Amino acid sequence: MTFGVERAQGWTVHASHTADLHRAPVVIPDVHGRSTLLACAIRAFPGRRFVLLGDYFDRGPDSPGVLRVLRALHARGRAICLMGNHDQMALEAVLRGDRAMMRTWIANGGRQTIAQFGTRNLERALLWMDQNLRHWHIESGLLFAHAARPSSYDFPVNTDHLWHRPGEHPLHPLPPGCRLSLHGHTPQEQVKLERDALYLDLGMSRLVALDLETRRLTIFR
Repeated sequence: MTFGVERAQGWTVHASHTADLHRAPVVIPDVHGRSTLLACAIRAFPGRRFVLLGDYFDRGPDSPGVLRVLRALHARGRAICLMGNHDQMALEAVLRGDRAMMRTWIANGGRQTIAQFGTRNLERALLWMDQNLRHWHIESGLLFAHAARPSSYDFPVNTDHLWHRPGEHPLHPLPPGCRLSLHGHTPQEQVKLERDALYLDLGMSRLVALDLETRRLTIFR
């Protein structure tokens, strides 16, 4: 599988109000509080549908702004929002009262997120995420999951697919009918295809959008 690469600056993209939800989606990994880059990516694909691979909060300057974009897209049927490990940490720490997870989350960017939201607004944000984030998505022979492939597609869910990194753990098999899985989570110098798994996260300095219709990557800085 080959991909073309484009690089975009935020001020060169334009919005449109016409939506085409029947086309193949655009995939975006690991936003991490970068609302400006996310908004640029959305505007670069007017009317398109998105699969977002999780990790919406922490580290970046505007996690509340990211959530506003997600909620607007989701309400219009334009986004499938998956769970990431940072999202799970926040949910377990704040909504479930897990003190050990709170310490882990604080050490991995949670402090900034709490400061950006405030406690009450953060709880409301996490309630929405708890109700609307999926652990995986399967479409047109493609499996989408945050970090790795799920070990099982039954409930309750084992969360290894939110945490595992390539090279540290063997990938579980693809489910029947799938030919490729797409993931974020582990920053790479460049988008990396390993057999039948594609890793899209390029770290905090770059946000990737992969158009599955054209197989073109757009990199936002």
